[in-house]
Amino acid sequence: MSHIEIRRTLVLSTGHLTEALASAAVSGAFVFHTTTAYGWEAYVGEDLSDDEHDVTCVNAAFALARKHECSWVAWDQDGPQVSDLPVYDW
Repeated sequence: MSHIEIRRTLVLSTGHLTEALASAAVSGAFVFHTTTAYGWEAYVGEDLSDDEHDVTCVNAAFALARKHECSWVAWDQDGPQVSDLPVYDW
């Protein structure tokens, strides 16, 4: 019998990230697990802490992902904006 693995991913707009954090990710100063052509992905583990960057927006997305039993969050420029999270206009 083969094992099937299914990964649940919460897909969000990059607008749920602060401009400062997105800029840091683009420059390489802040690293997500995966960089895609249109955003970033992160494994939902423990909440992040970072002395150089405010990661409150990431931790809020992680909390929403946990609520919906997702193990990953993908921030995509065409992803949906959800009312449960703040939207940063940049």
